[in-house]
Amino acid sequence: MFKRLFIAVKINPSEEFLRWIYFLQSNLSHELINWIRADHYHLTLQFLGKIHAGRVDDILEIMGEIASKNERIQLNIGGLKLFGSKYQPRVLWLDIAESAKLIYLHKDISLALKKKGFLINGQNYIPHISLARVKKIGDRAFFQSLIEKQNPNVIQQILFKEMILFESILSTKGAEYKMIKKYEMLA
Repeated sequence: MFKRLFIAVKINPSEEFLRWIYFLQSNLSHELINWIRADHYHLTLQFLGKIHAGRVDDILEIMGEIASKNERIQLNIGGLKLFGSKYQPRVLWLDIAESAKLIYLHKDISLALKKKGFLINGQNYIPHISLARVKKIGDRAFFQSLIEKQNPNVIQQILFKEMILFESILSTKGAEYKMIKKYEMLA
C-alpha cells in the first residue's frame, strides 16, 4: 500500500490574511480559479510523493531527529507571486521572506531522507503558501492590475514551531490532508 506524503508547517491564517484572500476571491470570482481552502494552507518543507506505507516509520524517525536539533523559526508571509507567467498563470501563492534557517532545515530534511534511500526531487526549494490554482483568466489586464496593487510585503508573521507529516488523499472533490504525526521544534 502506498501513501502520498509531504512534510509541512500548518498555516493558521489571521483575520487580516482571510480578509485579504476574500477580497481577491470576490474580485476574481468571474475567473476560472480554484481557491485552496483556508484549512489547507501550509508551507511544504519536503514533498515525498508516493511512498510505501512500510517506510513511514523511517520518515518519522528522521523528522523526530531533525525537530530535536532545530529551533523554532519566525517567518514572514507576504508577497503575492505566480507560478507560470503573468500571461498564463498556473498557481497564485504567497512568498515566505528569506530565511536562512528555513533553507537550512529543508536541506537537512532532504539530506537525511536521501541517506535513508528516499528519492528526493532536486528542484530549487521555493518556500511558499499556495492560494489558488488558476484554470483560465479571461480579463488578463484586470487580473495583472489586481495582483500588482494587492501585493502585501508582510500579511502575517508566524512562529514555525512544529513540522507535520501529512498524507494527501486525492478525490474528485480535491485533496484532503490527513495529519499522520507532528513534531515540536526546540523552544
